[in-house]
Amino acid sequence: MTIFRFDPNGGGGAAPGAFRAPPGYLSTSKWGSPVVLAAVFALGFVSVAAAQDIALPSGQTVQFVDVIVEDAPPLARFRFLAPDIDPAGAGLAYLDVKDDLMTLCSDYALPALQASGQSVPEIVISLADRPVEFGVATPEATQFFEPFSVADSTCMWEQF
Repeated sequence: MTIFRFDPNGGGGAAPGAFRAPPGYLSTSKWGSPVVLAAVFALGFVSVAAAQDIALPSGQTVQFVDVIVEDAPPLARFRFLAPDIDPAGAGLAYLDVKDDLMTLCSDYALPALQASGQSVPEIVISLADRPVEFGVATPEATQFFEPFSVADSTCMWEQF
């Protein structure tokens, strides 16, 4: 699994507004030339990163957090911060944002993967109302996830 994080302030040796690969990634990549891959990913995700505040059909604005690329099964997880979601009634519920998830897949994730030359059969879009460490249970956080299969350069919703 490889995680690329957008860092608007710079950090980890990255320039402000750049993507940075995880420590040791350049020496451990399984995907061909790691230097070229890291550069391609960084260039491919510029369109996502450039729109730090992404306006969506629901009226909410989200921020891109990171993309996690997994080898087995092959998929890309695009994670976004969506502080306006809340199924308890204090904010937007799932039905309010379901079209946002498709928009994020088709207008942000898929073009970024295509620009980077990457191809995965599945994209998972996730929204969280607060920063959440990947893989760590955070019961106080509201999170919505949707998987999409990719066929003919199109995101197709897949029910979990």
